[in-house]
Amino acid sequence: MDGQQSEFAMAATKGDLPGDATLAIERTASQAVDPAHLLDGEDPDTLQPHDADHWIRVYSELLAFKTSLLERARQLAEGTGDSAHREIASTDLTVMDAQARKLRHRLEFWRRRGRELEGRRPS
Repeated sequence: MDGQQSEFAMAATKGDLPGDATLAIERTASQAVDPAHLLDGEDPDTLQPHDADHWIRVYSELLAFKTSLLERARQLAEGTGDSAHREIASTDLTVMDAQARKLRHRLEFWRRRGRELEGRRPS
């Protein structure tokens, strides 16, 4: 690790992150679970069926990835002691579950949007 990385890691463990870093982390965490937060390039008002197809693929991939991580994290959590398991369940698993719910929500949105746009497909 270089000096800057180790300084950041030490600050993070002491809870002394610079204000900008703390705000960035909080913003990212909030966006990760907010169903209204859109990915770059995502336009819910699109009139193009291929856009809906694209976002269905993207959110399907993201949900599969998150579901796999969540399943593995649950498995790993089972092998920990009571205190560690409670901490993992109340933080990591809770956040990951919220992220999966957000992804499901966005996927369902795009599936509905895709059905709405079905009549616009070229013959």
